[in-house]
Amino acid sequence: MVWAGWSEVSLGRLRPDALAWGDLAGREALFWLEVESGHTSRETLRRKTTRRFEGALLYARRFSLSLVFALLAPPWVRQAVVGSFVGLPGDAAVVLADWKAFGALPVPRWGVAAGT
Repeated sequence: MVWAGWSEVSLGRLRPDALAWGDLAGREALFWLEVESGHTSRETLRRKTTRRFEGALLYARRFSLSLVFALLAPPWVRQAVVGSFVGLPGDAAVVLADWKAFGALPVPRWGVAAGT
């Protein structure tokens, strides 16, 4: 259940494409969306995605929220960054999905990166 949502948010240096706040599987959660076009190198994408995820996780934890981090991107981008999400903490879930597949998001699971 989503209680509130915002697009084009500015949280100081953090600028997610969209945020939502709600409940997932009985946990109060922050849903953090990033959309990546992939107009850069694979290494830059990996660094940028890791930095975004770490910033999102720290932000969610400041408010005692679990984090659902969603990245919508072309297939090659998702394949390039999926290795950034190994060993996820139990208070985070990652969803990687095709930015053109409207309505086809994998189901988030705590401690897991779903989709490629």
